[in-house]
Amino acid sequence: MINKDFYKIKDKYNDLDKSKAINDLSNFIKCKTISYIDQTKMDFSEFTKIHSYIIDNYPYINKYGKYNIINKGSIYYEIEGKDLNKPAIILMGHLDVVPPIEEDKWDYEPFSGEITEKYIYGRGSLDMKNIDCTILNSIEYSLSHFGKPDKTIYICFGHDEETLGKKGQWEIKNKLREKNVNIGMVIDEGGTYSKGTKYNISKDILEIQVGEKGYLDIKIEGTSEGGHSSNPGKSTALTNVCNAITKITSNPFESNLDDTLIKTINNIKPYIIDEEFKQLCDDVESNHDKIASYLDKKLNLGPYVKTTIAPTMISSDSKGANVLPKEVSAIINLRLSSFNKAKDVKEKIKDLLKDIDVKVTFLNEIDASQISSIDSNEYKLLTSLIKEHFNIDCIVPSISIGGTDCCFYTELTPNCYRFSPIINDEELAKTIHGVNEHVTIDSYINGIKFYIDLINKYCF
Repeated sequence: MINKDFYKIKDKYNDLDKSKAINDLSNFIKCKTISYIDQTKMDFSEFTKIHSYIIDNYPYINKYGKYNIINKGSIYYEIEGKDLNKPAIILMGHLDVVPPIEEDKWDYEPFSGEITEKYIYGRGSLDMKNIDCTILNSIEYSLSHFGKPDKTIYICFGHDEETLGKKGQWEIKNKLREKNVNIGMVIDEGGTYSKGTKYNISKDILEIQVGEKGYLDIKIEGTSEGGHSSNPGKSTALTNVCNAITKITSNPFESNLDDTLIKTINNIKPYIIDEEFKQLCDDVESNHDKIASYLDKKLNLGPYVKTTIAPTMISSDSKGANVLPKEVSAIINLRLSSFNKAKDVKEKIKDLLKDIDVKVTFLNEIDASQISSIDSNEYKLLTSLIKEHFNIDCIVPSISIGGTDCCFYTELTPNCYRFSPIINDEELAKTIHGVNEHVTIDSYINGIKFYIDLINKYCF
């Protein structure tokens, strides 16, 4: 468990209304903003509740800013700065959450927003209504104390990040692009605290994610006449689909070190404990392939060195154990490394399955994102703020192996960073998308203070 000594900034911004900030997050959690790929299933009235709450409870944001609702669920504010020639900042979040699971195992009802002495409970408390409320409370604080900022601030909250963001942040980004806005930096959820055991080093670390992997879904469909299981014939629809899955998963992608991972390794090199890894990293350039192979074998690090393949869904129309299905379908999810473009991956899959009787459809194609600079003033600002706020020595750039809406904004600025200043230990982080999601009040309040400093130093 992270203790209070982890946070350096304790007595700063003592006039911050902590009680309001805590209640804000509780009220956000109470809104059941679940997103689905089929958005006709979504209850947009729950998103409207949050929109109304923002409009009613942040007077300075609404005094200085103008809001726009996008596709019923997303909202973005433009808080115009005094100097429109200076680059603006985009602070991002998403309002949607995944459905709760195993509700009987939660300490409190998933949408209760229960507040205890140390925690705030509920779906979205970590992913990522905590950051949404952090952004709002920090901007409200700065505007109430200093008035109109020098630089323009955009608050961009999407409604479908959990389902790839194409109706939310993608559309907000398009609106900003049409306005030809000058963006200096984008901050979204992402990199945070990791124990040194992740990389087998002696220091715990904080990661700033400077890019993210791509995304591709493969739908595999098999058909047959069906019938009784006592006479299956030479193959069935299910057999063909399973053969296709086996063919893909038994042909993994090669492991490689990208430039960002090399920079990560160079940052952690002084703290490496494992002798084999330490020796390899003494000469990263010469041992490129060996290091990639070493990391590939590690459960937590394998996804950083290659495109991953994960069969996630399978279904059929069979109504019983003795009934051959007529139709079977499966989904395989791939997270693409920068070495594997979607178009090349699709060609590889087509070639692998050319002799198997299945239909292949490619869905939700996104290449790995552009990589943001670690030499920019914006990156240096983030690292300096991290050192000011947290007792941590090792700060590293990294890649998000998941996905965020941040990838849409790389066409607006080379400085898109994914960092969450609400720091949680690994046990608490396991509740994200899982059972009993909750956030510590200390980490939440300290996250607000971090954002106040970020806004003040970049925008005022």
